[in-house]
Amino acid sequence: MSIINIGLHGASGRMGAAVTEAIARQSDKFDLVTKFSKHRNNYTLLDFCLASDIIIDFSSADALENLLKVSTETDKKLVIGTTGLSSTHIKEIEKASQSIAILYSPNMSIGANLVIEMAGKISRILEDYDVEIIDIHHKHKKDAPSGTAIAIGQNIAKHREQKFEEVAVFDRVNKGIRKDGDIGFSALRSGGIWGEHEVIFAGSTEVVTIGSRALSREVFANGALFAARWLSSITEPGLYLMQDIFKI
Repeated sequence: MSIINIGLHGASGRMGAAVTEAIARQSDKFDLVTKFSKHRNNYTLLDFCLASDIIIDFSSADALENLLKVSTETDKKLVIGTTGLSSTHIKEIEKASQSIAILYSPNMSIGANLVIEMAGKISRILEDYDVEIIDIHHKHKKDAPSGTAIAIGQNIAKHREQKFEEVAVFDRVNKGIRKDGDIGFSALRSGGIWGEHEVIFAGSTEVVTIGSRALSREVFANGALFAARWLSSITEPGLYLMQDIFKI
C-alpha cells in the first residue's frame, strides 16, 4: 500500500509526541508531512489541512470546531482521539461526517475497543449473568467512570435490549440488594496507571472475565495509525468507530 501523508493536529501535547514517535517507527507506511499546534505554527490551519491525506487529532475540545470546519472545506478525512468532548462537540462531529469520513474514538487502544465489541456479544450469550465493569486509571484522570467503561456498558445494554440509563449503577451506597439486569461500575484512580478495563460476567456456577491493559501511551498512538490506515480505504462520508474496523 502507498504511504499515507499524516497531518498531526495537537502536535505539542503528550499524545502528539507519541504519534510522532509511532510514525517514525512505521515510516514505511506513514509520513508525517505537517503538524499543527496552538503554541507554535508557521502556517494556517487551511495550509495544514491541504498538505495532509488524513488528519489525526489529539488536541483539545476547544480546538475541534475550527478543525472540523476547515477539514470539511478541504475534504480531508479525520481520526479524532481528543477526549473530554461534550454532547455539543459530538453533534458537530456528526454534522461534519455528512461531508467527510471521520473515525472518532475517545480510546484508541485496539484492545480496549475489542473489549467493547466482545462484551456486547458475550452478554447476549450470558444473558442471566451479573455484569460488573471495572476501570482503573491514573490519579489525574477527571472523569469516572471512563468513557471506555461507559461505552462497554452501553454496548452490553444494547445487546441485551435494555435502556442503559435504567440499568447502569454507578454507586451502590444505600442501594440495597442488587437487581437482576444491573450493570455495575467501579472506578479506581491511583498513581500513574495508564488504563485498565475489566468486565466480569458472574453466574451462579462460574465467572467469565475479559479485559485489556494499556502498558504505555504508545498503544493509543499505534491505534490511531491503525485507524488512519483503515480510514484511507473508506470512500464514503460518515461517522465511524473503531468497532467498524473489526467486523466481528
